[in-house]
Amino acid sequence: KIFEYALDAGAEDCHSYEKIHQLKEHIIKLGLDNHIEVFSKLDYELLLSYYKSAKALLLPLTNNLQDCARFPFKLCEYTLSKTLIISSKTQLMETYFNDLESAL
Repeated sequence: KIFEYALDAGAEDCHSYEKIHQLKEHIIKLGLDNHIEVFSKLDYELLLSYYKSAKALLLPLTNNLQDCARFPFKLCEYTLSKTLIISSKTQLMETYFNDLESAL
């Protein structure tokens, strides 16, 4: 597998399971199922080990109110792992990183 995408969906409601199922179907439809693996409900230590061993971590953000108003705990975990983070250029990212210094 080229990429491993850790999806730590903690909620056990049917909505979360449906989102995971839709994500897996979309990956198959794109023909990327040999390159992307989706995990859910991982033990926290295992999740951190995946972060550290990944080639890159994805953090899709937007400039919507929800992304701008919350503290980015996932960003903290990703940064702690010292792994490349791929994200969009948003106000939140610009708050914590400097272009061409700590981010490209």
